[in-house]
Amino acid sequence: MKKLSDWINKISSGWVTLICLVIFLLFTAFVLPSQAGGADVYSGEIGSPDTSFYYSANKLYQFAEAYGPQGRRAYIQARVTFDVVWPIVYMVFLVTAISWAYKKAGREGEFWMRLNLASGLWIAF
Repeated sequence: MKKLSDWINKISSGWVTLICLVIFLLFTAFVLPSQAGGADVYSGEIGSPDTSFYYSANKLYQFAEAYGPQGRRAYIQARVTFDVVWPIVYMVFLVTAISWAYKKAGREGEFWMRLNLASGLWIAF
C-alpha cells in the first residue's frame, strides 16, 4: 500500500490533477445527464429498480417488460457507466487531488500523505 501511495504522490502533479479535474467535470456535465435521460426514455411511468426502495421479483419482471429489449440494453449500459466507470473517474480525481494538495501544503513524507488511498478504499468498498 505504501508503494502505491508513493507512486500516486509521485505522479500527482498540478497538470495531472488538472487533467483529472477536467475529465471529472466533463463526465459530470455530459455523460451522467445523458445516462439519466436515456433511462427515462425507456422507463416511462413505471420507474426504475434503482429508484425503488423495495421491489419483488414480479415487479422486476414488470420493469423488464416495460423497458423492452432496447430499454434493457440501455439500462445495462447505464449501470456499467454509472456503477463502474463513474466511481473510477471520481476516485482518480480524488486520489490525485488529495496527493497534490498535500504536496502543496508541504506535507511530503508524513503519514497524512497516505490519505490519498482513503478515497480509493471508500470507492472500492
